[in-house]
Amino acid sequence: MLKKDGYQKGDWIVHAYHGVGQIKGLDRKAIDGVKKTYFRVKTKTMTYWLPVENSDVNHIRPVASKNIFTRSLKIIQKEPHEMAKDYRVREKDISEAFSACSIKSLAVLIRDLYGWRIAHSKKSMRDGDILTKAKNLFIDEYAIAVDIDLEDARKILENALRQSVSSLRAKTRSLDINTL
Repeated sequence: MLKKDGYQKGDWIVHAYHGVGQIKGLDRKAIDGVKKTYFRVKTKTMTYWLPVENSDVNHIRPVASKNIFTRSLKIIQKEPHEMAKDYRVREKDISEAFSACSIKSLAVLIRDLYGWRIAHSKKSMRDGDILTKAKNLFIDEYAIAVDIDLEDARKILENALRQSVSSLRAKTRSLDINTL
């Protein structure tokens, strides 16, 4: 069994930028004349090499547990928090959520960005793209963590998001009635 620094062949890991991938093996590669050992990691769309000596960095982690996903789905079901109206501040918050490389920060981002898009008629295409990316990262990892297919994971996430904005819609209807 191939094992190095806590990871082994077959393990699923999460990279903050590349998403969920599976370690397929160890490779020795020479870069700039220096030979190093790398984990060969395969994602849905690409293969990347992670230096073994850098595998404990903050932007790499094992796939989250079923327990963590249960708690994260509860976070998503709560009412969204208002995101910054200034796009620069919003972009910074989004970048920090991805950089944290945690399911909890991703869950909060998904919930709040989804609520932002529901609550504001002027919708940024960039926010929509980011929301899609965040949801796909969550779904990919969730499906692996609880051993379900991607479509079931997507349905569970969408249901949680519908619950999160139901209170927003109720407030909006209440405001509409009060302004008549």
